[in-house]
Amino acid sequence: MDYISLLSFINGAEARIRKECYGTYHSVGKIDAEKVVTYSFRKLTNDRYNEYLPLNNYHNRTERVLSKSLVFSFDHFVEWNKKIDLNSIIFYLSNSQQSKSIEEKVFIQIIAFERLSTIYVEYLGQKEEFLPSKEDYQSIKEQLLKIVDENKEKFGNAYNTVKSKLGNLNQIKRHSTTDKMYRIINDFDIPINSKLEKLIEVVRHKTVHRGDIGEGREAVIIYHLLDELIREILLRMIEYKGNRNSLVLLLKE
Repeated sequence: MDYISLLSFINGAEARIRKECYGTYHSVGKIDAEKVVTYSFRKLTNDRYNEYLPLNNYHNRTERVLSKSLVFSFDHFVEWNKKIDLNSIIFYLSNSQQSKSIEEKVFIQIIAFERLSTIYVEYLGQKEEFLPSKEDYQSIKEQLLKIVDENKEKFGNAYNTVKSKLGNLNQIKRHSTTDKMYRIINDFDIPINSKLEKLIEVVRHKTVHRGDIGEGREAVIIYHLLDELIREILLRMIEYKGNRNSLVLLLKE
């Protein structure tokens, strides 16, 4: 299952094994060996293939995506798969790739990203933290409350609500969805830019609660950004060193 899942990820669409050859010898020039197992299933037809990894880049054969992945990254994939179930994330990515509408694609990707970040943080065993510490935050809180008091009239009916929020502003809830997403992005050294901030702070909420991902070019950018983000996290997990065909994520603003 690890092998097929990684092949699907590299392929940019679901892959299946039709014939398995093993034993003490194999035939040169044809698919044959001492022992052969042939699997029967309905022909798999993928309408679309993801090209974030340049597997089918005929202009750059030296990239060797398949060999690099299987030789240098497969063991890392197996390790992470045991920890956080990468198979399920790749399943979601494959389904998103074959979906017809941008809305369907993004919604599936949101589910995949939330699952990935949640299982990752659960694996780490992270709990809530206080940054700064309660002792250090006390003097900071007093300064903030003074500023709020000085502008009480401007806050109007929200005055007491703002004061209550300042009381635990330093409490970092490691189990909040937003924090989980930022945590996994930061842990794998993906630079946080304005596009990612908007994706996490605004787009995710609108997509989940209102089914709104924007229109036209904006929706397409969100789709590519989210797709590339999930794939890039997985690639860094398994320490894949090859090139990427990034349209959004890795481009400088």
